[in-house]
Amino acid sequence: MFLLQNGQGLKRGVTVDEEGEKAIWQVLTNNADLFAWTTTDLLGVDLRIASHRLSIFSKARSVSQKKRKLGEKRRLAVKAKKLL
Repeated sequence: MFLLQNGQGLKRGVTVDEEGEKAIWQVLTNNADLFAWTTTDLLGVDLRIASHRLSIFSKARSVSQKKRKLGEKRRLAVKAKKLL
């Protein structure tokens, strides 16, 4: 995990090698003040662009997905696995 001086942290991907990690660390530490960590850091940016809302119909009722039936072989395999 990369932890910057301002207390912000980023997780490193498992495919990043040591050389790549050093390069990322260098960019992050040199430019930490350029990243917008919160919406208050987005000076001059309209918040309608930088944020989102979920449009949810408040009177909608929840719907459960239809349960799928397994074939005979799969049903027996699941049953056998549960017994273990």
